[in-house]
Amino acid sequence: MSRRQGSPRATHDLIADVRKMIESGHPIDLLFNASQLIEVTTEHPLAAATRSRPQTVSAAGLVESFIAADLAETTALLSVIRPLLEDEVLAARIRRELSKRSHKLPPWIAGFERIEVTGVCEMVHALGDGDNITVGVRWPTGHELTACAYIDHNVGTLVKDAFLIPLGVDAAMAQFRELGGDDGATRFDDLDPADARARITGGIAMAQMTVPPFETDTWPSCRAALEWIVAHLPEGGTGYERPEWDEGRQRRLAESFFTSPEGSALAGGADNHDLLEAIMRFPCDYGPGDPLRWSPVAVEILMTGWFVNKVSAPAEFLASMPRVLRAFIAYAHRRRDIPASLTVETLAAVDTYETVYQREIMKGGGGEFDDGEGGAGYGFGYGIGPGLGDVYDDGFVDDFADADLDGRQLGKRMIDLLAAEVGGHDVLDRLDADVLPDEAFDWTGVPDDVRGRVQAVVELTDRCCAERLDLEYRTICRRLVARTARNDAVMFRRKGRDDYAAAAFVWLVGKANAVFSAQSGRITAKDLLAHFGMASGSVSQKATTIRKAARLPGNPYSTYDLCLGDSGLLHSTRRARIIASRDRFAAP
Repeated sequence: MSRRQGSPRATHDLIADVRKMIESGHPIDLLFNASQLIEVTTEHPLAAATRSRPQTVSAAGLVESFIAADLAETTALLSVIRPLLEDEVLAARIRRELSKRSHKLPPWIAGFERIEVTGVCEMVHALGDGDNITVGVRWPTGHELTACAYIDHNVGTLVKDAFLIPLGVDAAMAQFRELGGDDGATRFDDLDPADARARITGGIAMAQMTVPPFETDTWPSCRAALEWIVAHLPEGGTGYERPEWDEGRQRRLAESFFTSPEGSALAGGADNHDLLEAIMRFPCDYGPGDPLRWSPVAVEILMTGWFVNKVSAPAEFLASMPRVLRAFIAYAHRRRDIPASLTVETLAAVDTYETVYQREIMKGGGGEFDDGEGGAGYGFGYGIGPGLGDVYDDGFVDDFADADLDGRQLGKRMIDLLAAEVGGHDVLDRLDADVLPDEAFDWTGVPDDVRGRVQAVVELTDRCCAERLDLEYRTICRRLVARTARNDAVMFRRKGRDDYAAAAFVWLVGKANAVFSAQSGRITAKDLLAHFGMASGSVSQKATTIRKAARLPGNPYSTYDLCLGDSGLLHSTRRARIIASRDRFAAP
Protein backbone atom coordinates (compact mmCIF):
# COMPACT_ATOMS: atom_id res chain seq x y z
CA MET A 1 0.00 0.00 0.00
CA SER A 2 1.36 3.35 -0.99
CA ARG A 3 -0.05 5.34 1.96
CA ARG A 4 0.70 4.70 5.59
CA GLN A 5 -1.62 2.07 6.96
CA GLY A 6 -4.19 3.52 9.33
CA SER A 7 -4.30 7.10 8.05
CA PRO A 8 -7.82 8.50 7.38
CA ARG A 9 -7.12 8.84 3.65
CA ALA A 10 -5.78 5.29 3.42
CA THR A 11 -8.80 3.92 5.33
CA HIS A 12 -11.21 5.80 3.06
CA ASP A 13 -9.45 4.46 -0.05
CA LEU A 14 -9.48 0.91 1.34
CA ILE A 15 -13.22 1.01 2.00
CA ALA A 16 -13.85 2.35 -1.50
CA ASP A 17 -11.65 -0.36 -3.00
CA VAL A 18 -13.40 -3.11 -1.02
CA ARG A 19 -16.76 -1.82 -2.22
CA LYS A 20 -15.58 -2.27 -5.83
CA MET A 21 -14.27 -5.74 -5.00
CA ILE A 22 -17.67 -6.77 -3.64
CA GLU A 23 -19.38 -5.40 -6.72
CA SER A 24 -16.98 -7.24 -9.05
CA GLY A 25 -18.80 -10.49 -8.33
CA HIS A 26 -15.64 -12.63 -8.09
CA PRO A 27 -13.68 -13.57 -4.95
CA ILE A 28 -10.18 -13.03 -6.40
CA ASP A 29 -9.70 -9.32 -5.67
CA LEU A 30 -11.03 -9.48 -2.13
CA LEU A 31 -8.99 -12.62 -1.40
CA PHE A 32 -5.79 -11.03 -2.70
CA ASN A 33 -6.45 -7.82 -0.75
CA ALA A 34 -7.07 -9.73 2.49
CA SER A 35 -3.91 -11.76 1.93
CA GLN A 36 -1.91 -8.60 1.30
CA LEU A 37 -3.20 -7.05 4.51
CA ILE A 38 -2.16 -10.11 6.48
CA GLU A 39 1.28 -10.10 4.89
CA VAL A 40 2.09 -6.49 5.73
CA THR A 41 0.99 -7.02 9.34
CA THR A 42 2.79 -10.33 9.90
CA GLU A 43 6.16 -10.39 11.62
CA HIS A 44 8.24 -13.18 10.08
CA PRO A 45 11.26 -14.78 11.81
CA LEU A 46 13.76 -12.86 9.67
CA ALA A 47 11.66 -9.69 9.38
CA ALA A 48 14.28 -7.41 10.90
CA ALA A 49 16.79 -8.38 8.24
CA THR A 50 14.51 -8.88 5.26
CA ARG A 51 11.41 -6.70 5.39
CA SER A 52 11.48 -4.21 2.51
CA ARG A 53 8.93 -1.92 4.18
CA PRO A 54 8.57 -1.04 7.84
CA GLN A 55 5.71 -2.71 9.68
CA THR A 56 3.37 0.01 10.94
CA VAL A 57 0.44 -1.97 12.35
CA SER A 58 -0.14 -5.43 13.79
CA ALA A 59 -2.71 -7.91 12.54
CA ALA A 60 -4.63 -7.55 15.81
CA GLY A 61 -4.62 -3.76 15.49
CA LEU A 62 -5.87 -3.94 11.93
CA VAL A 63 -8.66 -6.36 12.84
CA GLU A 64 -9.74 -4.17 15.76
CA SER A 65 -9.95 -1.16 13.43
CA PHE A 66 -12.28 -3.13 11.14
CA ILE A 67 -14.37 -4.28 14.08
CA ALA A 68 -14.70 -0.67 15.24
CA ALA A 69 -16.12 0.33 11.82
CA ASP A 70 -19.45 -1.48 11.51
CA LEU A 71 -19.76 -1.35 7.71
CA ALA A 72 -20.66 -3.84 5.01
CA GLU A 73 -17.15 -3.42 3.58
CA THR A 74 -15.41 -4.27 6.86
CA THR A 75 -17.77 -7.21 7.33
CA ALA A 76 -16.68 -8.51 3.92
CA LEU A 77 -13.02 -8.02 4.78
CA LEU A 78 -13.32 -9.74 8.15
CA SER A 79 -15.17 -12.64 6.51
CA VAL A 80 -12.29 -13.22 4.11
CA ILE A 81 -9.45 -12.43 6.51
CA ARG A 82 -10.63 -14.82 9.22
CA PRO A 83 -9.93 -18.15 7.44
CA LEU A 84 -6.52 -16.89 6.32
CA LEU A 85 -5.27 -16.15 9.84
CA GLU A 86 -2.87 -18.44 11.68
CA ASP A 87 -3.76 -16.75 15.00
CA GLU A 88 -6.70 -18.83 16.25
CA VAL A 89 -7.48 -16.40 19.07
CA LEU A 90 -7.78 -13.50 16.63
CA ALA A 91 -9.85 -15.65 14.26
CA ALA A 92 -12.25 -16.45 17.12
CA ARG A 93 -12.51 -12.73 17.90
CA ILE A 94 -13.61 -12.11 14.29
CA ARG A 95 -16.08 -15.00 14.41
CA ARG A 96 -17.80 -13.52 17.45
CA GLU A 97 -18.01 -10.10 15.80
CA LEU A 98 -19.44 -11.47 12.56
CA SER A 99 -22.17 -13.32 14.46
CA LYS A 100 -23.47 -9.91 15.59
CA ARG A 101 -23.58 -8.29 12.15
CA SER A 102 -26.39 -8.46 9.62
CA HIS A 103 -25.09 -6.73 6.50
CA LYS A 104 -26.44 -8.17 3.27
CA LEU A 105 -23.51 -9.50 1.26
CA PRO A 106 -23.17 -11.73 -1.83
CA PRO A 107 -23.46 -15.47 -1.14
CA TRP A 108 -19.84 -16.09 -2.09
CA ILE A 109 -18.72 -13.90 0.82
CA ALA A 110 -21.10 -15.43 3.33
CA GLY A 111 -19.84 -18.90 2.38
CA PHE A 112 -16.29 -17.88 1.64
CA GLU A 113 -14.63 -20.68 3.62
CA ARG A 114 -16.43 -23.47 1.78
CA ILE A 115 -14.10 -24.19 -1.12
CA GLU A 116 -13.29 -27.51 -2.76
CA VAL A 117 -10.17 -28.42 -4.72
CA THR A 118 -10.92 -29.09 -8.39
CA GLY A 119 -7.51 -30.11 -9.66
CA VAL A 120 -3.77 -29.96 -9.13
CA CYS A 121 -1.31 -29.67 -12.01
CA GLU A 122 2.34 -28.88 -12.57
CA MET A 123 4.30 -27.38 -15.45
CA VAL A 124 7.79 -28.85 -15.69
CA HIS A 125 10.32 -27.52 -18.20
CA ALA A 126 12.95 -29.80 -19.70
CA LEU A 127 15.81 -27.58 -18.46
CA GLY A 128 14.55 -27.82 -14.89
CA ASP A 129 15.09 -24.25 -13.68
CA GLY A 130 11.77 -24.34 -11.86
CA ASP A 131 8.23 -25.73 -11.77
CA ASN A 132 4.83 -24.07 -11.74
CA ILE A 133 2.38 -25.86 -9.44
CA THR A 134 -1.28 -24.91 -9.86
CA VAL A 135 -4.18 -25.65 -7.52
CA GLY A 136 -7.74 -25.01 -8.67
CA VAL A 137 -10.61 -24.37 -6.25
CA ARG A 138 -14.35 -23.78 -6.56
CA TRP A 139 -16.92 -22.12 -4.27
CA PRO A 140 -20.45 -23.52 -3.84
CA THR A 141 -21.65 -20.51 -5.87
CA GLY A 142 -19.71 -21.79 -8.89
CA HIS A 143 -16.92 -19.22 -8.75
CA GLU A 144 -13.52 -20.72 -9.61
CA LEU A 145 -9.95 -19.64 -9.01
CA THR A 146 -6.49 -21.10 -9.58
CA ALA A 147 -3.44 -20.43 -7.43
CA CYS A 148 -0.07 -20.78 -9.17
CA ALA A 149 3.24 -21.08 -7.31
CA TYR A 150 6.58 -20.91 -9.15
CA ILE A 151 9.25 -22.96 -7.37
CA ASP A 152 12.77 -22.04 -8.47
CA HIS A 153 15.42 -24.75 -8.18
CA ASN A 154 18.39 -22.50 -8.98
CA VAL A 155 17.99 -20.47 -5.79
CA GLY A 156 17.21 -23.17 -3.25
CA THR A 157 13.96 -24.86 -4.42
CA LEU A 158 11.81 -22.10 -2.97
CA VAL A 159 8.64 -20.26 -3.91
CA LYS A 160 9.99 -17.31 -5.88
CA ASP A 161 6.63 -16.06 -7.19
CA ALA A 162 2.95 -16.87 -6.81
CA PHE A 163 -0.29 -15.38 -8.08
CA LEU A 164 -4.02 -15.98 -8.41
CA ILE A 165 -5.96 -16.46 -11.66
CA PRO A 166 -9.78 -15.95 -11.86
CA LEU A 167 -10.21 -19.17 -13.86
CA GLY A 168 -10.74 -22.84 -13.16
CA VAL A 169 -7.63 -25.00 -13.28
CA ASP A 170 -8.40 -26.46 -16.73
CA ALA A 171 -8.97 -23.02 -18.24
CA ALA A 172 -5.84 -21.68 -16.52
CA MET A 173 -3.69 -24.48 -17.92
CA ALA A 174 -5.16 -23.88 -21.38
CA GLN A 175 -4.18 -20.23 -21.03
CA PHE A 176 -0.63 -21.20 -20.07
CA ARG A 177 -0.39 -23.33 -23.21
CA GLU A 178 -1.78 -20.50 -25.33
CA LEU A 179 0.69 -18.00 -23.86
CA GLY A 180 3.66 -20.08 -24.93
CA GLY A 181 4.12 -22.82 -22.39
CA ASP A 182 3.17 -25.59 -24.83
CA ASP A 183 6.52 -25.49 -26.69
CA GLY A 184 7.33 -29.18 -26.64
CA ALA A 185 9.83 -28.65 -23.83
CA THR A 186 7.18 -28.14 -21.14
CA ARG A 187 5.19 -30.99 -19.59
CA PHE A 188 1.72 -30.40 -18.20
CA ASP A 189 1.03 -33.16 -15.69
CA ASP A 190 -1.51 -33.93 -13.03
CA LEU A 191 0.18 -33.89 -9.63
CA ASP A 192 -0.67 -35.86 -6.52
CA PRO A 193 -2.40 -33.33 -4.23
CA ALA A 194 -0.44 -34.43 -1.17
CA ASP A 195 2.85 -34.03 -3.05
CA ALA A 196 1.75 -30.58 -4.21
CA ARG A 197 1.10 -29.56 -0.62
CA ALA A 198 4.49 -30.85 0.54
CA ARG A 199 6.34 -29.09 -2.29
CA ILE A 200 4.60 -25.74 -1.94
CA THR A 201 4.79 -25.60 1.86
CA GLY A 202 8.45 -26.60 1.72
CA GLY A 203 9.08 -23.92 -0.90
CA ILE A 204 7.36 -21.28 1.24
CA ALA A 205 9.39 -22.27 4.29
CA MET A 206 12.62 -21.99 2.30
CA ALA A 207 11.57 -18.60 0.91
CA GLN A 208 11.03 -17.28 4.43
CA MET A 209 14.62 -18.22 5.30
CA THR A 210 16.13 -16.48 2.27
CA VAL A 211 17.97 -13.17 2.66
CA PRO A 212 17.22 -10.93 0.88
CA PRO A 213 13.69 -12.17 0.19
CA PHE A 214 12.25 -12.50 -3.29
CA GLU A 215 9.44 -10.05 -3.95
CA THR A 216 7.23 -9.52 -6.98
CA ASP A 217 4.05 -7.55 -7.44
CA THR A 218 2.06 -10.54 -6.15
CA TRP A 219 4.54 -12.36 -3.90
CA PRO A 220 4.63 -12.59 -0.92
CA SER A 221 1.41 -10.54 -0.94
CA CYS A 222 -0.63 -13.65 -1.79
CA ARG A 223 1.24 -15.93 0.63
CA ALA A 224 -1.63 -16.17 3.12
CA ALA A 225 -4.12 -16.94 0.33
CA LEU A 226 -1.81 -19.60 -1.12
CA GLU A 227 -1.29 -21.24 2.27
CA TRP A 228 -5.05 -21.27 2.91
CA ILE A 229 -5.75 -22.92 -0.43
CA VAL A 230 -2.91 -25.44 -0.01
CA ALA A 231 -4.21 -26.35 3.46
CA HIS A 232 -7.21 -27.94 1.69
CA LEU A 233 -4.86 -30.53 0.13
CA PRO A 234 -4.15 -33.80 1.96
CA GLU A 235 -1.04 -34.18 4.11
CA GLY A 236 1.55 -36.93 3.88
CA GLY A 237 3.00 -36.13 0.45
CA THR A 238 6.58 -36.19 -0.71
CA GLY A 239 8.39 -32.92 -1.24
CA TYR A 240 11.33 -32.28 -3.51
CA GLU A 241 14.27 -34.56 -2.84
CA ARG A 242 17.74 -33.26 -3.64
CA PRO A 243 19.75 -35.69 -5.80
CA GLU A 244 22.80 -37.09 -4.07
CA TRP A 245 25.99 -37.34 -6.13
CA ASP A 246 28.87 -38.54 -3.97
CA GLU A 247 32.51 -38.43 -5.12
CA GLY A 248 32.37 -41.95 -6.52
CA ARG A 249 29.32 -41.25 -8.63
CA GLN A 250 30.83 -37.98 -9.87
CA ARG A 251 34.06 -39.81 -10.79
CA ARG A 252 32.15 -42.41 -12.80
CA LEU A 253 30.24 -39.64 -14.58
CA ALA A 254 33.52 -37.92 -15.49
CA GLU A 255 34.93 -41.19 -16.86
CA SER A 256 31.81 -41.65 -18.97
CA PHE A 257 32.10 -38.10 -20.31
CA PHE A 258 35.78 -38.39 -21.30
CA THR A 259 35.03 -41.58 -23.26
CA SER A 260 31.95 -40.09 -24.95
CA PRO A 261 31.82 -38.50 -28.44
CA GLU A 262 31.50 -35.08 -26.79
CA GLY A 263 34.40 -35.43 -24.34
CA SER A 264 36.92 -37.82 -25.89
CA ALA A 265 38.91 -35.02 -27.53
CA LEU A 266 39.48 -33.49 -24.07
CA ALA A 267 40.51 -36.73 -22.32
CA GLY A 268 44.24 -36.22 -22.82
CA GLY A 269 44.53 -32.99 -20.85
CA ALA A 270 44.94 -33.27 -17.10
CA ASP A 271 43.66 -29.72 -16.68
CA ASN A 272 40.42 -30.69 -18.40
CA HIS A 273 39.78 -33.38 -15.80
CA ASP A 274 40.37 -30.88 -12.99
CA LEU A 275 38.14 -28.29 -14.69
CA LEU A 276 35.30 -30.80 -15.07
CA GLU A 277 35.61 -31.72 -11.40
CA ALA A 278 35.24 -28.03 -10.50
CA ILE A 279 32.31 -27.59 -12.92
CA MET A 280 30.44 -30.53 -11.38
CA ARG A 281 31.09 -29.22 -7.87
CA PHE A 282 28.85 -26.23 -8.63
CA PRO A 283 25.55 -28.13 -9.15
CA CYS A 284 26.40 -30.93 -6.73
CA ASP A 285 27.53 -28.84 -3.76
CA TYR A 286 25.88 -25.45 -4.32
CA GLY A 287 23.17 -25.78 -6.97
CA PRO A 288 20.16 -28.08 -7.31
CA GLY A 289 22.27 -31.24 -6.93
CA ASP A 290 22.18 -32.61 -10.48
CA PRO A 291 25.41 -32.28 -12.53
CA LEU A 292 23.54 -33.21 -15.73
CA ARG A 293 21.07 -30.31 -15.50
CA TRP A 294 22.27 -27.27 -17.44
CA SER A 295 20.24 -24.27 -18.57
CA PRO A 296 21.15 -20.72 -19.67
CA VAL A 297 20.45 -19.51 -16.13
CA ALA A 298 22.69 -22.18 -14.60
CA VAL A 299 25.43 -21.25 -17.08
CA GLU A 300 25.05 -17.60 -16.15
CA ILE A 301 25.38 -18.26 -12.43
CA LEU A 302 28.43 -20.46 -12.98
CA MET A 303 30.28 -18.11 -15.32
CA THR A 304 29.42 -14.67 -13.95
CA GLY A 305 30.05 -15.40 -10.31
CA TRP A 306 30.58 -18.86 -8.95
CA PHE A 307 33.57 -20.14 -10.88
CA VAL A 308 35.56 -16.92 -10.66
CA ASN A 309 34.92 -16.55 -6.94
CA LYS A 310 35.13 -20.17 -5.83
CA VAL A 311 37.95 -21.67 -7.93
CA SER A 312 41.43 -20.38 -7.13
CA ALA A 313 43.81 -21.10 -10.01
CA PRO A 314 45.98 -19.30 -12.57
CA ALA A 315 44.20 -17.51 -15.40
CA GLU A 316 45.74 -19.76 -18.05
CA PHE A 317 44.15 -22.76 -16.33
CA LEU A 318 40.75 -21.10 -15.87
CA ALA A 319 40.65 -19.82 -19.47
CA SER A 320 39.90 -23.32 -20.80
CA MET A 321 36.82 -23.84 -18.64
CA PRO A 322 34.24 -22.67 -21.27
CA ARG A 323 35.54 -25.27 -23.74
CA VAL A 324 35.07 -28.08 -21.22
CA LEU A 325 31.68 -26.67 -20.19
CA ARG A 326 30.42 -26.62 -23.79
CA ALA A 327 31.35 -30.24 -24.32
CA PHE A 328 29.86 -31.30 -20.99
CA ILE A 329 26.58 -29.48 -21.70
CA ALA A 330 26.29 -31.28 -25.04
CA TYR A 331 26.98 -34.60 -23.28
CA ALA A 332 24.53 -33.92 -20.45
CA HIS A 333 21.75 -32.83 -22.80
CA ARG A 334 22.19 -35.94 -24.92
CA ARG A 335 22.01 -38.10 -21.80
CA ARG A 336 18.79 -36.35 -20.74
CA ASP A 337 17.22 -36.23 -24.25
CA ILE A 338 16.96 -32.43 -24.13
CA PRO A 339 15.56 -30.92 -27.37
CA ALA A 340 18.29 -29.68 -29.70
CA SER A 341 16.90 -26.13 -29.70
CA LEU A 342 17.39 -25.90 -25.94
CA THR A 343 20.93 -27.23 -26.23
CA VAL A 344 21.69 -24.51 -28.78
CA GLU A 345 20.22 -21.92 -26.42
CA THR A 346 22.26 -23.17 -23.46
CA LEU A 347 25.48 -23.24 -25.47
CA ALA A 348 24.72 -19.71 -26.68
CA ALA A 349 24.67 -18.64 -23.03
CA VAL A 350 28.27 -19.87 -22.72
CA ASP A 351 29.15 -17.67 -25.71
CA THR A 352 27.33 -14.70 -24.16
CA TYR A 353 29.10 -14.95 -20.83
CA GLU A 354 32.53 -16.07 -21.97
CA THR A 355 33.59 -12.47 -22.60
CA VAL A 356 32.63 -11.49 -19.05
CA TYR A 357 34.25 -14.62 -17.64
CA GLN A 358 37.53 -14.20 -19.50
CA ARG A 359 37.76 -10.57 -18.46
CA GLU A 360 37.25 -11.44 -14.79
CA ILE A 361 39.84 -14.21 -14.69
CA MET A 362 42.38 -11.94 -16.40
CA LYS A 363 41.76 -9.43 -13.61
CA GLY A 364 42.34 -12.12 -11.04
CA GLY A 365 38.67 -12.72 -10.21
CA GLY A 366 37.42 -12.40 -6.68
CA GLY A 367 34.89 -9.99 -5.30
CA GLU A 368 31.17 -9.91 -5.79
CA PHE A 369 29.15 -8.68 -8.73
CA ASP A 370 26.10 -6.43 -8.78
CA ASP A 371 23.08 -8.55 -9.59
CA GLY A 372 21.28 -5.59 -11.12
CA GLU A 373 18.73 -5.35 -8.34
CA GLY A 374 20.66 -3.81 -5.54
CA GLY A 375 22.10 -7.02 -4.13
CA ALA A 376 25.51 -8.56 -4.47
CA GLY A 377 26.36 -12.21 -4.47
CA TYR A 378 27.39 -15.15 -6.58
CA GLY A 379 24.25 -15.21 -8.68
CA PHE A 380 22.21 -17.46 -6.42
CA GLY A 381 20.08 -14.55 -5.30
CA TYR A 382 18.45 -13.46 -8.52
CA GLY A 383 20.02 -15.28 -11.44
CA ILE A 384 21.09 -11.95 -12.97
CA GLY A 385 24.72 -11.39 -13.85
CA PRO A 386 26.40 -8.60 -15.81
CA GLY A 387 24.36 -7.92 -18.95
CA LEU A 388 25.54 -7.19 -22.46
CA GLY A 389 25.62 -3.51 -21.60
CA ASP A 390 28.44 -4.06 -19.12
CA VAL A 391 31.02 -5.77 -21.33
CA TYR A 392 31.95 -3.19 -23.96
CA ASP A 393 33.98 -0.84 -21.78
CA ASP A 394 37.12 0.86 -23.05
CA GLY A 395 39.45 -1.57 -21.30
CA PHE A 396 37.80 -4.67 -22.74
CA VAL A 397 40.35 -5.46 -25.46
CA ASP A 398 43.26 -4.78 -23.06
CA ASP A 399 41.84 -7.44 -20.74
CA PHE A 400 42.46 -9.95 -23.54
CA ALA A 401 45.95 -8.76 -24.49
CA ASP A 402 47.57 -11.92 -23.19
CA ALA A 403 44.65 -14.28 -23.64
CA ASP A 404 44.87 -17.13 -26.12
CA LEU A 405 41.92 -15.94 -28.21
CA ASP A 406 41.58 -15.38 -31.94
CA GLY A 407 41.05 -11.62 -32.40
CA ARG A 408 39.03 -12.03 -35.58
CA GLN A 409 36.66 -14.52 -33.95
CA LEU A 410 36.32 -12.28 -30.92
CA GLY A 411 35.54 -9.28 -33.11
CA LYS A 412 32.86 -11.17 -35.05
CA ARG A 413 31.29 -12.45 -31.86
CA MET A 414 31.13 -8.96 -30.39
CA ILE A 415 29.66 -7.50 -33.60
CA ASP A 416 26.97 -10.18 -33.52
CA LEU A 417 26.15 -9.33 -29.90
CA LEU A 418 25.96 -5.62 -30.72
CA ALA A 419 23.68 -6.31 -33.70
CA ALA A 420 21.36 -8.37 -31.49
CA GLU A 421 21.18 -5.49 -29.05
CA VAL A 422 19.98 -2.94 -31.63
CA GLY A 423 17.83 -5.15 -33.85
CA GLY A 424 20.08 -6.50 -36.58
CA HIS A 425 23.27 -5.91 -38.55
CA ASP A 426 21.58 -3.45 -40.91
CA VAL A 427 20.40 -1.36 -37.97
CA LEU A 428 23.87 -1.53 -36.42
CA ASP A 429 25.49 -0.29 -39.64
CA ARG A 430 23.36 2.88 -39.77
CA LEU A 431 23.00 3.43 -36.02
CA ASP A 432 23.12 7.05 -34.78
CA ALA A 433 23.49 8.59 -31.33
CA ASP A 434 20.81 11.28 -31.65
CA VAL A 435 18.93 12.18 -28.46
CA LEU A 436 15.44 10.65 -28.42
CA PRO A 437 12.59 13.19 -28.46
CA ASP A 438 10.42 13.88 -25.42
CA GLU A 439 7.39 11.89 -26.61
CA ALA A 440 3.89 11.78 -25.21
CA PHE A 441 2.56 8.32 -24.37
CA ASP A 442 1.09 6.61 -27.44
CA TRP A 443 -2.29 5.12 -26.55
CA THR A 444 -2.81 3.57 -29.99
CA GLY A 445 -3.95 -0.05 -29.66
CA VAL A 446 -4.06 -0.05 -25.84
CA PRO A 447 -7.27 -1.87 -24.78
CA ASP A 448 -9.80 0.28 -22.92
CA ASP A 449 -10.09 -2.08 -19.95
CA VAL A 450 -6.41 -1.66 -18.96
CA ARG A 451 -6.00 2.06 -19.61
CA GLY A 452 -6.46 2.99 -15.97
CA ARG A 453 -3.71 0.67 -14.79
CA VAL A 454 -1.42 1.56 -17.67
CA GLN A 455 -1.85 5.24 -16.81
CA ALA A 456 -0.96 4.55 -13.17
CA VAL A 457 2.20 2.66 -14.18
CA VAL A 458 3.24 5.36 -16.65
CA GLU A 459 2.85 8.07 -14.03
CA LEU A 460 5.21 6.14 -11.74
CA THR A 461 7.82 5.47 -14.45
CA ASP A 462 7.60 9.11 -15.56
CA ARG A 463 8.27 10.35 -12.04
CA CYS A 464 11.21 7.98 -11.55
CA CYS A 465 12.85 8.96 -14.85
CA ALA A 466 12.32 12.68 -14.21
CA GLU A 467 13.76 12.49 -10.70
CA ARG A 468 16.52 9.87 -11.08
CA LEU A 469 17.36 9.58 -14.80
CA ASP A 470 16.33 11.95 -17.63
CA LEU A 471 13.58 12.69 -20.17
CA GLU A 472 15.14 10.40 -22.77
CA TYR A 473 14.73 7.44 -20.41
CA ARG A 474 11.16 8.62 -19.83
CA THR A 475 10.49 8.31 -23.56
CA ILE A 476 12.03 4.83 -23.63
CA CYS A 477 9.91 3.65 -20.69
CA ARG A 478 6.77 5.09 -22.30
CA ARG A 479 7.55 3.25 -25.53
CA LEU A 480 8.12 -0.05 -23.72
CA VAL A 481 4.95 0.25 -21.62
CA ALA A 482 2.90 1.09 -24.74
CA ARG A 483 4.42 -1.81 -26.67
CA THR A 484 3.68 -4.21 -23.81
CA ALA A 485 0.06 -3.05 -23.45
CA ARG A 486 -0.56 -3.28 -27.20
CA ASN A 487 1.02 -6.68 -27.74
CA ASP A 488 -0.32 -8.49 -24.69
CA ALA A 489 -2.39 -6.66 -22.08
CA VAL A 490 -2.77 -9.74 -19.86
CA MET A 491 -0.12 -8.55 -17.41
CA PHE A 492 -2.08 -5.34 -16.83
CA ARG A 493 -5.26 -7.35 -16.16
CA ARG A 494 -3.59 -9.47 -13.49
CA LYS A 495 -3.97 -8.30 -9.93
CA GLY A 496 -0.71 -6.71 -8.80
CA ARG A 497 1.00 -3.64 -7.47
CA ASP A 498 1.57 -0.71 -9.82
CA ASP A 499 4.84 0.24 -8.13
CA TYR A 500 6.35 -3.20 -8.78
CA ALA A 501 5.29 -3.06 -12.41
CA ALA A 502 6.76 0.43 -12.81
CA ALA A 503 9.99 -0.59 -11.07
CA ALA A 504 10.30 -3.60 -13.40
CA PHE A 505 9.86 -1.42 -16.51
CA VAL A 506 12.51 1.06 -15.37
CA TRP A 507 14.83 -1.75 -14.22
CA LEU A 508 14.53 -3.55 -17.57
CA VAL A 509 15.24 -0.37 -19.52
CA GLY A 510 18.07 0.58 -17.17
CA LYS A 511 19.67 -2.87 -17.23
CA ALA A 512 19.64 -3.06 -21.04
CA ASN A 513 21.08 0.47 -21.27
CA ALA A 514 23.86 -0.24 -18.73
CA VAL A 515 22.49 2.37 -16.32
CA PHE A 516 23.65 0.28 -13.34
CA SER A 517 27.19 -0.27 -14.63
CA ALA A 518 30.20 1.27 -12.92
CA GLN A 519 30.93 3.26 -16.08
CA SER A 520 27.49 4.89 -16.03
CA GLY A 521 27.60 6.29 -12.51
CA ARG A 522 23.97 7.38 -12.88
CA ILE A 523 22.11 5.29 -10.34
CA THR A 524 22.51 1.95 -8.60
CA ALA A 525 19.85 -0.72 -8.79
CA LYS A 526 19.50 -0.40 -5.02
CA ASP A 527 18.72 3.31 -5.46
CA LEU A 528 16.10 2.45 -8.08
CA LEU A 529 14.33 0.01 -5.76
CA ALA A 530 14.52 2.55 -2.94
CA HIS A 531 12.85 5.15 -5.16
CA PHE A 532 9.83 2.84 -5.37
CA GLY A 533 9.88 2.20 -1.62
CA MET A 534 11.61 -1.17 -1.78
CA ALA A 535 14.62 -1.57 0.47
CA SER A 536 15.27 -4.97 -1.10
CA GLY A 537 13.58 -7.38 -3.42
CA SER A 538 13.49 -8.72 -6.94
CA VAL A 539 11.76 -7.31 -10.00
CA SER A 540 13.41 -9.70 -12.46
CA GLN A 541 10.37 -12.03 -12.49
CA LYS A 542 8.13 -9.12 -13.46
CA ALA A 543 10.70 -8.03 -16.04
CA THR A 544 10.52 -11.52 -17.54
CA THR A 545 6.74 -11.15 -17.85
CA ILE A 546 7.23 -7.78 -19.56
CA ARG A 547 9.75 -9.24 -22.02
CA LYS A 548 7.31 -11.93 -23.02
CA ALA A 549 4.35 -9.59 -23.29
CA ALA A 550 6.33 -7.01 -25.29
CA ARG A 551 7.68 -9.81 -27.53
CA LEU A 552 11.26 -8.78 -27.05
CA PRO A 553 13.95 -11.04 -28.55
CA GLY A 554 15.65 -13.81 -26.64
CA ASN A 555 14.23 -16.44 -24.33
CA PRO A 556 11.20 -14.83 -22.59
CA TYR A 557 11.44 -17.26 -19.65
CA SER A 558 15.01 -16.35 -18.80
CA THR A 559 16.79 -13.21 -17.70
CA TYR A 560 20.27 -14.16 -18.83
CA ASP A 561 19.95 -12.20 -22.10
CA LEU A 562 18.63 -8.73 -21.39
CA CYS A 563 19.11 -6.97 -24.72
CA LEU A 564 15.96 -5.24 -25.95
CA GLY A 565 16.69 -5.82 -29.64
CA ASP A 566 15.41 -2.38 -30.63
CA SER A 567 17.52 0.75 -31.15
CA GLY A 568 14.41 2.82 -30.36
CA LEU A 569 14.62 1.53 -26.77
CA LEU A 570 18.25 2.54 -26.32
CA HIS A 571 19.46 5.80 -24.81
CA SER A 572 21.73 8.05 -26.89
CA THR A 573 24.67 7.41 -24.56
CA ARG A 574 24.21 3.67 -24.93
CA ARG A 575 23.99 3.96 -28.71
CA ALA A 576 27.13 6.11 -28.75
CA ARG A 577 29.05 3.41 -26.89
CA ILE A 578 27.67 0.73 -29.23
CA ILE A 579 28.81 2.77 -32.23
CA ALA A 580 32.29 3.11 -30.72
CA SER A 581 32.40 -0.62 -30.00
CA ARG A 582 31.10 -1.39 -33.50
CA ASP A 583 33.87 0.63 -35.12
CA ARG A 584 36.49 -0.82 -32.82
CA PHE A 585 35.59 -4.46 -33.28
CA ALA A 586 34.95 -4.09 -37.02
CA ALA A 587 38.47 -2.74 -37.54
CA PRO A 588 41.17 -5.20 -38.72
